[in-house]
Amino acid sequence: MNRLFNSYGLESEELGLDSMIIRPGEQVLAGGFPGLPEEGLTLTYSRATALAHEDRQFFTWEHPLVNSAMEMVIDQETGNSSAVGYKDSRVAAGQLLLEALYVVECIAPRSLQSGRFLPPTLIRVLVNDKGERLDHQISCNELTDQGKLLGARTASPVIRQFRNAIQKLVKLSEQKAQQQVPELIDQAASEMMESYTSEIQRMVALKQYNPNVRDEEIEALQAQGLALHQHLQDSRLKLDAVRLVVTL
Repeated sequence: MNRLFNSYGLESEELGLDSMIIRPGEQVLAGGFPGLPEEGLTLTYSRATALAHEDRQFFTWEHPLVNSAMEMVIDQETGNSSAVGYKDSRVAAGQLLLEALYVVECIAPRSLQSGRFLPPTLIRVLVNDKGERLDHQISCNELTDQGKLLGARTASPVIRQFRNAIQKLVKLSEQKAQQQVPELIDQAASEMMESYTSEIQRMVALKQYNPNVRDEEIEALQAQGLALHQHLQDSRLKLDAVRLVVTL
């Protein structure tokens, strides 16, 4: 979390062994930090310290500030594109590759809890200009650890010169990722139907012995299952991050 605070221009001050004070810095990115008041917060990682000091909030993964920070990092566009130079005997030098990270997401009312069957699912594609997938040969970690990050001065001329080729790579990567979506949706829909069918059958059987089980409850389950099935079928593919790879 300290790295996150520093990245967004927050000031942190240690307060003992297990506590800290965080405040908005003079240059806070993205127009502010969600969940952080102007006067700052006093946080502690210790439950005992939080109980002993009313002014210190217990800082856990469930803390609203942590949840807001994670949503902000995931949703914003800052840092979702980069360019690297990469040398590997498995690929010829002088090529442009594109690594694209897509997320399959089901947009549905929270009450349906679609994430039980189709949580946001990552699809990674590494493709060359021939449409060949290389992601099974070269991992994301290899590109990160062995690739040399290209600064704006180096990357910008390459992007301008090969803009059409890069756009073609983006389209190819989307086509490859899209091919995996139907299987994910079918699997999620199958699990959902199995779960709802089992629950509806259980309710119908229980109704024979328990008059308190109402027809409306069963019909509500059926309607919920149908609605969830439709939302699963409408799941979409979202481009989340790209990395241009120049082979050396």
